[in-house]
Amino acid sequence: MVNPVSHSVSHSVSHSVSNLPPLEVLHIIQCLTRGGAARVMLAMAQYSTQLASHRHRIVSLQPAEAEGLTMAQALGIPVLQSSDTAAVMAEVAEADVVTLHFWHSTHLAALLEAEWPLARVAIICHIGGMYAPQVVTAELVEFAECFVATSLFTYELPLLASLPAERRASQTRMIWGAADLARVEDAKALPHAGFNVGYIGTVSFTKLHADFVALCAQMIDLPGVCFPVYGSGSGFPELQRQAKKLGIAERFVWGGYAENVAATIATFDVFGYPLCADTYASSELILQEVMYMGVPPVLLIADGRQSLVIHDQTGLVTQTAEAYVNAVTYLYNHPAERQRLGQAAAAYARTHWGAEKSAAQL
Repeated sequence: MVNPVSHSVSHSVSHSVSNLPPLEVLHIIQCLTRGGAARVMLAMAQYSTQLASHRHRIVSLQPAEAEGLTMAQALGIPVLQSSDTAAVMAEVAEADVVTLHFWHSTHLAALLEAEWPLARVAIICHIGGMYAPQVVTAELVEFAECFVATSLFTYELPLLASLPAERRASQTRMIWGAADLARVEDAKALPHAGFNVGYIGTVSFTKLHADFVALCAQMIDLPGVCFPVYGSGSGFPELQRQAKKLGIAERFVWGGYAENVAATIATFDVFGYPLCADTYASSELILQEVMYMGVPPVLLIADGRQSLVIHDQTGLVTQTAEAYVNAVTYLYNHPAERQRLGQAAAAYARTHWGAEKSAAQL
């Protein structure tokens, strides 16, 4: 496991950024949604505008979600919704800098294969990059003037780590995918009954561990334990079927998408995050927010690969189902350890993460 390192921004960096002339920045994304990579994009745009008065535009190759469009409009950012290559390239030609927010998708692949006008392109990589189909390729890195990894794990992939030192220094960057932590800044823990092992994220087995419900079932002997599940995705019916089959349906709360993420996290005692073996996860905005609020995370990730949680310092990282269940059980029985890890997680998040830091680096 790779331990995170400091990527804080000095006052000199912020000062030099503020002296740059305003740029016309075009963001291209598969779909402007209300979460994930789109939320990173919007946060980066918002804070870079504050730093250097850059002007931003967005191309959403698929029709934007209403919530994502509303968020962009609130920031005064124009949005073109089009996958027409000629229309997109006309936008590219007018930009000083293009940031392409990347994960493997049909529309983005077609765009990369098109004929481009002269352009300065930064690829912001929103995938971990190891497992198919969400892999980082040499052709992708070569396409960009600057390839930006949004997690340390991605930045240290063999493909990037093996680049000649001069090229790695000039053509690649590691900049955390930026959660706008302002939306959880003033949140406080809320009184609640029982012991909540909460999950927020994509509710799909492309993200969640296949045995998510079975893992929870192994903890039901803990008095008062409950499993709130929030997010969007296609996995809810199957999770509910499994919970009913195991006779533990009453231990779950199926909350759907968390509109007020701070209030939801505030009811968690532990953040349970068991991921599938070939997870595509990168900068994990929800982990940043959970840790910022002082809730200790417990991860299950088969190869131990991640770069946000330092095991036994800012949370617990496990590699087997048994170890995951034991870790949650341990924190249930040791409230002082929950407090220690939660406080350390909050301090770490405040030091290293936030859209204002990432925007200055970008």
